[in-house]
Amino acid sequence: MKNKILISSDGITIEGTLYDSPGSTAVWNSLPLEGLVNLWGKEIYFATSLVLEEDPASQDIVDLGAIAYWPPGQALCLFFGQTPMSQGNECRAASPVTIIGHMDEDFSNLNQISSGSVITVVPQS
Repeated sequence: MKNKILISSDGITIEGTLYDSPGSTAVWNSLPLEGLVNLWGKEIYFATSLVLEEDPASQDIVDLGAIAYWPPGQALCLFFGQTPMSQGNECRAASPVTIIGHMDEDFSNLNQISSGSVITVVPQS
């Protein structure tokens, strides 16, 4: 089953879908989540209290629009473009991440979110 979420910060709300996987289920069961935005190129990430093991399928190159969990930072990550580690047009994490879902709509307005802003992730009702 795919679970729908809402990600909100600075007056911007994006819909997302969490996949059917152990990591996604752990995130879903921890909702609502709240943190402070960190920006790394066109990646938003924020620390959580979740402690998840790195998935064997973790990867550092991800699809545009990916929602991921980054084990070293216990953080959720939203990829909406190139990061400082990207080569060409790829989205590349600082180290392998576990893909847990994707953003469902145009996420170009994520550029308007500021570092240090509060970000929330809640179930979509």
